[in-house]
Amino acid sequence: MGIWGFAKVIMEILKAVTARHDKEQKWDEMAESINTSRENIISKYDYKLIELEKKIDENHTDTEAKLQQLSTEQCILTSSMFAVLDGLEQLGANHKVTSAKLELQEYLNKATHTK
Repeated sequence: MGIWGFAKVIMEILKAVTARHDKEQKWDEMAESINTSRENIISKYDYKLIELEKKIDENHTDTEAKLQQLSTEQCILTSSMFAVLDGLEQLGANHKVTSAKLELQEYLNKATHTK
């Protein structure tokens, strides 16, 4: 009976070691699954972040182009307005034409010196 008792103890130890190994393996598999899921989520959102950054850059470029176009148009309109006021003044219009022309001239002088 001594041999059978010893064999039984050995079998119980092997069962415990095997059970522990199985648990560790399951934990390792679960950890690997979690890491894979995490990496998938990160890569998915990294891709979306890159797309958003591209759209922001495109919008910034478009906005700068539109601002440049508006600035050019404003310059043309202001020059045209000044020419009209100057022409009206030369034709003899006064009072509000003269004051508007002076205000516009002052504004243009200040604008060119503050840039």
